[in-house]
Amino acid sequence: MIQGMCVRCQRMVPADDLRVVAGGAMCSTCQVASMNDGEADAMVRALSHSTGRKEVIIGVVLIAIGLPVLWVGLSVGMIALLPIAMIGGGIYEIVRGISRLST
Repeated sequence: MIQGMCVRCQRMVPADDLRVVAGGAMCSTCQVASMNDGEADAMVRALSHSTGRKEVIIGVVLIAIGLPVLWVGLSVGMIALLPIAMIGGGIYEIVRGISRLST
């Protein structure tokens, strides 16, 4: 029989009883207990904040690349769609990331 260790109670349990979650694998008893004590809500909030930070960083990078490319294009008299799309996407990612960080 294949067994695994629960990250919360540190017991060896059958693999069929383990459920993989963000923090590792939990047995069904610990998973039910974590749902009742709000630990799952804290994990979801932490994941949302982490995703929000990544989205803000990606948005800043998109704008940081899109603006110089747009300026170079304007200096030679051409407006390209790619830098405009990068700037728009960057603004979208920043707004989306900030909204996730505020929850």
